[in-house]
Amino acid sequence: MTPAVEPSQGVPLATTEDAFLGGRLRILQPARGYRAGMDAVLLAASVESGYGTVLDCGAGVGTAGLCVKTSH
Repeated sequence: MTPAVEPSQGVPLATTEDAFLGGRLRILQPARGYRAGMDAVLLAASVESGYGTVLDCGAGVGTAGLCVKTSH
């Protein structure tokens, strides 16, 4: 995998690998700046199991949708 690069300087970005849902979902994200957190997990928890189709409109990096897919 090619490391993410700071657009203006060409310097590799520091990233962290974070676990969600007890480690069932692992996300690589920047160490600084916007980061997915518990809000995505709580949003996913509000979706009823077996609900059908879920639309993630792209507000964020997709963690809420991935949590729904992983937990249901």
